[in-house]
Amino acid sequence: MVKGRTSIQQVFEACSFQRQLMILSNMGLLCLALTIFLVSSGWLAWRLESLLLTLLGEVTRQLANESRLVFLESPASALERVAQIATFPGVRQAALLKPDAEIWVVSPGAGRWPLAPLSSQEPMRVAPIHEDRECWYFVVPVRTGTDDALPVVTRTRPQLLGYVAVAWRKAPLAQLRGWLFVLNGVIALALAVLIGVGLHYFLRRLTEPLNSLADVMRRIQYGGTRVRADVAGPAETREIGRVFNALLERLDRHQAVLESEVLLRTQELRAARDLALIADRYKSAFLAAMSHEMRTPLQSIIGYTQESEKQLKFLEGDADPMILDTLAEYFGIVLHASDELLYRINQVLELAALEAGKRDVVLEWIDLHPLVDEVVTVLK
Repeated sequence: MVKGRTSIQQVFEACSFQRQLMILSNMGLLCLALTIFLVSSGWLAWRLESLLLTLLGEVTRQLANESRLVFLESPASALERVAQIATFPGVRQAALLKPDAEIWVVSPGAGRWPLAPLSSQEPMRVAPIHEDRECWYFVVPVRTGTDDALPVVTRTRPQLLGYVAVAWRKAPLAQLRGWLFVLNGVIALALAVLIGVGLHYFLRRLTEPLNSLADVMRRIQYGGTRVRADVAGPAETREIGRVFNALLERLDRHQAVLESEVLLRTQELRAARDLALIADRYKSAFLAAMSHEMRTPLQSIIGYTQESEKQLKFLEGDADPMILDTLAEYFGIVLHASDELLYRINQVLELAALEAGKRDVVLEWIDLHPLVDEVVTVLK
């Protein structure tokens, strides 16, 4: 039961706001229409029965007043009278009772009359003394009076002549109740439909601004720009639309400021990059020029040192051998340092060429053992 209730709640919460309002309003409208239908049908049935009983009582009283002379005549006249009353629309059977409440004459087909205490006093309102599933039973006393059109006029108190009993059918009232029930149901249903249509139109106009606002939000979510919500509907919805539009304006202004700042920073970065590229080109040009300027005198030093080292061979017999050995060692050191410096200068030139975009790939065989020994020596 709880799981089913949770499922219904989840389905209800998954519906849109307009659909939820329509479901709740339609349920409330149906409950209201059903309540009005039941109450009005019950009240109309009770009121109709009350009016019909009053009318039948008055008709029974009139029939009793018209039957006074019959109680002074023969039983044949009384039988003819009850037959006439039985032919009255809505009457199932009729009977004339003696003053002691014994049946005098009864219409053909009459069953046993219900026994009930009878009063000889004429009531202000005639009511049935008994009822069953098919009929109401009315019994009205019949009396003589000074104003009666009787052969013998008496000046004494009115004398009880007997009773007129009439059984009225309930079928016409039941049929009328059924028609009223159907008519009341049709009216209630038509009224509920009309109110539902009007309520649907009203709720649609009420929720249309919210749907428009949700559509604007979806368009913004999927990249829409320069869209605004319609400021329409109730006061609260208009306030939401105004606040939302103001928020969009602030976001647009903030985005414009960010775009201008990004553009400015981009220009600054582009200018800095251009300056860096220019500086790098100047640096490469300076390194290339400086390296060439340094390599030229260095090559002269190397050339003169090599030439001086060759000249030492011509002095082997004339000079001191120790001095010659020392000079040869010094010349070797100078040549080694010059070669090392020339190697570094060539590396600088290669670096400048690489930065300038010139890449010359030279494939050559090398011996890794000296390179490894040199690395080990450096690391030590």
